[in-house]
Amino acid sequence: LMPAIEAIIMTYDCYLKDPADTKLLLKQMKLIKEAKHEVKETMEKMYRRAYTFYIFLEKNHRVFNELIEQMPFEAFQNMVESFILRFPKILNFENKRRYFSYRQQLLRKHSSREPLRVGVTRETIFTDSYEKMATVPLSLFKARLVVSFRGEAAVDAGGVTREWYIALSRTMFNPNIGLFKKSAHGNTYQPDPNSGIEANHLKYFKFIGRIIGKALLDGQYLECYFTRAMYKILVGQPLTVQDLQDYDAELYNSLLWMRDNDVTELDSTFTYTADYFGKLEVRELVANGRNEKVTNENKQLFIVKLCRALLYDAIHTQLEALQEGLYEVIPRPVISIFDSKEIELLISGLPDVDVSDLRKNTEYHGYSENSQIVRWLWEVIKAFNGKERAGFLQFVTGTSKVPLDGFKSLPGSSGVQKFQVHKVYAEHERLPTAHTW
Repeated sequence: LMPAIEAIIMTYDCYLKDPADTKLLLKQMKLIKEAKHEVKETMEKMYRRAYTFYIFLEKNHRVFNELIEQMPFEAFQNMVESFILRFPKILNFENKRRYFSYRQQLLRKHSSREPLRVGVTRETIFTDSYEKMATVPLSLFKARLVVSFRGEAAVDAGGVTREWYIALSRTMFNPNIGLFKKSAHGNTYQPDPNSGIEANHLKYFKFIGRIIGKALLDGQYLECYFTRAMYKILVGQPLTVQDLQDYDAELYNSLLWMRDNDVTELDSTFTYTADYFGKLEVRELVANGRNEKVTNENKQLFIVKLCRALLYDAIHTQLEALQEGLYEVIPRPVISIFDSKEIELLISGLPDVDVSDLRKNTEYHGYSENSQIVRWLWEVIKAFNGKERAGFLQFVTGTSKVPLDGFKSLPGSSGVQKFQVHKVYAEHERLPTAHTW
């Protein structure tokens, strides 16, 4: 079937990465509209073919995934690679991982034959690692890593390197370094807007980006959990208002109230307040924002501007430095085949979800532990495989991270709380929802 798949892809070759993407659709339609008459007809045919092919792939995505699963790595060297990069949404996570493994092999071919040797002290692991690795040539940076901890007699047969990755990733979030800040619920991180107090902060962010890329290249996991918005930025997904919920649930709920209610009496303007080391500063969302009142007509624009300011604009230099380091090691097109949930699992690995511990630390509202719905819930979760349990954890908590002390230490918007199951008194056909998603 391989020749048949290649023939289909070649026949329906197109210039769109994803014809279903709204921005690309609008851009394509604008080009068609502005084109000369003799070109317009050709472009319309090309677009229709591309869109037809995408719909065909969507309807038959299971068959395509099954076929790609059976292909050897050598198949990725032909048109199949073009297919994967152009239509990543069609592929399941396992096929994306297979393709990523293929690209890992290619990237390692360009690395130095000599290993990258790094000696660090545990107490200064971040600065030691930075000094040893930040400026080495990329070919050496991609080489096999050999780590030693000063004062400790151990041969690195893989275990020391794994320990180094975990210890280094934990240190990245140390408040004393001042590079990242916790989200409101305390379970995830994103760059601190005030990290500029450290003169080398952008160099540090680039280094962290390279470390994330190095871990992905080496097949190692990091103990780092970012906000959903940050994962989206890494893979190139557009941000939405819902992404603010992971950053600050209380503010998110306030904006939802503003969206659905009359704001005439609020007397709000196109500004927001930022904390600069204890000093509150008023910043404008638009030109002359201090004098631009939020009304029922422009409140949607205010919400969008505020979300972008908090999730991207205030930290864009840090994010760009981190992305620069990451994409030096792993090319951006390869990273971009994953979505925000998948890249989290690729960086941090599948969590070990102890269903018994989760159940023991659950409280019910409108249900009891013996309710039929609750019994079904636990039966389903227990039957989940590792990836499905990780997906469930992402859905209900916003991250795949399992608290170090178990689910008794599950952080919430108002501090540590138990996992909660609430009965919704609505139509029976309604699907489950989560306050963190």
